Amino acid sequence: QAAEAYAAIAASSPYYDKARYKLAWSQFKNGGYEQAVDGFLTLLHDRLSGAGELSRGDEELVNDFLRGAALSLAQIKGVDTLADYYTRHGAQPYEYRLYDTLAQLYLEQQRIEDAAGVYRRFVALHPNAPQAPSFDARVLTVYQQGGFTDLLQQAKVAFVNRYQPAAPYWRGNPGAE
Repeated sequence: QAAEAYAAIAASSPYYDKARYKLAWSQFKNGGYEQAVDGFLTLLHDRLSGAGELSRGDEELVNDFLRGAALSLAQIKGVDTLADYYTRHGAQPYEYRLYDTLAQLYLEQQRIEDAAGVYRRFVALHPNAPQAPSFDARVLTVYQQGGFTDLLQQAKVAFVNRYQPAAPYWRGNPGAE
């Protein structure tokens, strides 16, 4: 019932954004995780598109949208759903924040391999993104903290190969250090 009430308010009200926010949380609480993802990511897009510096309140809202989306994603196919969403809607410059939020949620839940998988997926989809080296480094940290020595060794080799001085990453990011 709450979801229907928030949807009705959202259609034509000065409380549109607040209603959409409440609608997304209602969808999450009612098990409508895919609808909640769409709701949170639409709010995130609207808040961050073309936005310059965010106020503290806006940054807190953005973090809440990210958290809601990550919680919803974790209930369905996680990083696969996230990657599919951005394939359908187009990549966004803030997309890395959602990947990071989902990985952090998995770490809180002790889902070590899932967290590493989120970081790896982002790097696979955006190998030249400025965040790629730090996300790859987080994979190493996650595996080390989780005691996954074989996976850590494999990830180290991949990291060295991906970021050696002559690697394609540096040609695509000449100013990166």
